[in-house]
Formats: sequence, structure tokens, C-alpha cells
Amino acid sequence: MLHHRRPKVLHILGSLVGGGVQRLILDMAASEELGEYDHAVLPMLGAMGELTGKFENGKIRICSCDLCIPRYRGWAPYRPTKLLRGLLKYTFLFRLRRLVQSCAPDLIHTHLSRYVDWQISAVRHGRGCGWIWTVHGQYEPRGPELARWRRAVNLADKSLFRLVAVSKCVRSELENLNLGVPLEVIHSGVDLKKADGGHTSRSAARKRFGLPEDGAIFGSAGRLVPDKGFDIMVEAAAIVAARFPKAFFVVAGEGGEKDALLRRVAASSLGSRFKFAGFCDDIMSFLGALDAFVMPSRREGLGIALLEALAMGLPCVGSRVGGIEELLQDGLGILAEPTSPHSLAECMVKLLEGGYPVVGNDIIRGRLERYSLEQSLNAYRRLYRELLVAGASSSSSSNRR
Repeated sequence: MLHHRRPKVLHILGSLVGGGVQRLILDMAASEELGEYDHAVLPMLGAMGELTGKFENGKIRICSCDLCIPRYRGWAPYRPTKLLRGLLKYTFLFRLRRLVQSCAPDLIHTHLSRYVDWQISAVRHGRGCGWIWTVHGQYEPRGPELARWRRAVNLADKSLFRLVAVSKCVRSELENLNLGVPLEVIHSGVDLKKADGGHTSRSAARKRFGLPEDGAIFGSAGRLVPDKGFDIMVEAAAIVAARFPKAFFVVAGEGGEKDALLRRVAASSLGSRFKFAGFCDDIMSFLGALDAFVMPSRREGLGIALLEALAMGLPCVGSRVGGIEELLQDGLGILAEPTSPHSLAECMVKLLEGGYPVVGNDIIRGRLERYSLEQSLNAYRRLYRELLVAGASSSSSSNRR
């Protein structure tokens, strides 16, 4: 009896933190649509993160090939080790090529745009290996970084390469770079079935996350990094709290900006009315505790958490940038001017005063269907199959030479 080997997909990403990219890959590996593939991940910036256990439990192989080695662990002087790690970074290309040769993936799906030319150089060492590059965020590559992007596209075998944007805004920005390759939009979708029911009551959800029973709760979720704009939300919250004593604010997530954000809250008049709830593994339960959702990002490719909040029927406020504007247009939410705490506060006050645009649930659900996880997975399944066929053809041609 013949046993056919399952095609292998190697996903290249930054780390295994609790972000939208990581959750998409977990959904891919667990889905019926892409369950026919063996999925592995290569976190270029280090394997540790809040979702490491989920990848391990999902039997997704975690490959080790850090961009910078050795990792700084605090036991040695920082500056000498920084110099050493900077020099050893240039061994990454050799190590990645060796990993690709040993893993022998049929497809490489990169979700990280850093050193993307090195990534495609390694892909070229896998005979007949297809490459998908999904651009998840808003980037403004200039100078050497833009040169890397163009070098990557030029190195790619066009018959084995696909460039994907997660929103119309990201597609437009990529088109403006004149990379000279066709691209398509595949939204990083949300599982609408998870939003439909089976969640704990609002009261139970608030108790679970240590939130007050009464009052209006504005919440957000995401990595605590500058691009997410949570410092803007803190300033806006102080303005709102001065007018509405029962307003409360909470953010779910972890990241490098947490200490700075805590100091900002401590220096404001918010006191205990602004809470950082840490990493949340059950985002739907968290959203169920809220009265409204806020996404104050400076840049945003699409915004998975915003999609999930819309699917839960929450009133939403977001900054007028990138994929947020795409999601909240036509009255699905209220848009604030980017980086403006006062504009964000005005939008939040509008919600409290009943000025939220009333849009029927049928209209919202109809709009969200195009952002469903099912559509996203089916689109990637089509791309994967196209590249597998092209890769088999390329390998056959090479063998005949």
C-alpha cells in the first residue's frame, strides 16, 4: 500500500507572541481547508512567546534559526554581546539555507518582511519550492530596506512566487512601490462562528477579568508596541474620564511598551480606572465584557481584534488609518483622526452620548462575510495548490535537463 507524503509548509514569522499573524497560522494548521499540509514555523526573532505552548500542543514543528545569535540573556555585558550578535547575524543566510535543505519544505510562506531578500535566497536552494510573501502591515520601506524588497522580488522565480496583501490599503501601498509583480488581497479572516454564541455572560466575563460590574467599559486588545497607539488611548481616556466618572478602560495584551504605558497611566488622573489585563487567550470572552471597542493604531494593516469586536456586535472606534478605515467605513464605526487623543476622546464621548451610527446586524454580518476565516483559508488553499503544481512542473523540467 502506497503512502503519499503530506506537503510541508514552512511559515517564517517574527516570534510566537500573541499576535494576529500567529493566530492565523494556528488557524491554518487546525483547519479542514489546510489540514492536508504539515505546518512548521520558523520564528526569526526568537521562539519564545505567549503562544509557544499552543504551537507545541498543535503539533506544529518549531524550527530554530534565530536572526541574531547568541540571544542576549542578561548574564554578560550587553555592548560586547551586541557587537558579537551583530556580526553573527550574517551567518543567518547560511543557517537558513541549511535548514531549508534539511526540512525540504514544498512551500515557504513568509509573514515577516525583515531581511526578505535573505529569505528568498534560502528558498532558491529548495528545488521547486514555492514562496508566498504575505504583507500583514503598513510599511514604508526606504533606502536599504526598499532595496531589500526589490532584490527579493527580482530573485524570486515568478512562476513559484505570490505576493499577498491583507487589505486594500496594503495593496495600494505595495503598488506604489512599483515592485513589478502582480499581487492579490487575502484578508486575515475571523472565525464568525466563534462570535455567534456559547460565551459567558457579560457579568461573568467582567468578574473573570476583574472589571467593574457597572459603568461603561471601553476596551482594546493588541501587542503593547508603539504602532498600536495605546499611549494615545491613555491620553484620550483621561479626557473622557474627566467628564464621565463611571467610564472604565482596559487593554488586553503584552509587549515591550507595557512599563512605559503603566507609568503614563500613573502620571495621569485615571488612577485604577485604566487596566492592563495582560495576554488573553480567549479574546471572545474578553470582548464579551466590554461595552465598546477602541483601536487607536498609528498604522494597521487590517486589525483582527477590530474584526472580532465587530463580529461580537460591539460599537467600535478606530483611527483613520490603513485597514481600520476600510473596516469601519459606511457607518460600521466611528473614525478618529490618527495620533489625536482629543479626536479619539470625542469619538468615545459620542458613543456614551448615544451618537453611534445604527447599522443593522444583517448589514454588519454581510460586510464581515468577506473577512471570514473560511474565505481566507480557501484563498490560501488555492494559492498553495497552484504553487505545488508549479513546483512539481519545475522539478520535472530540472530533472530532464
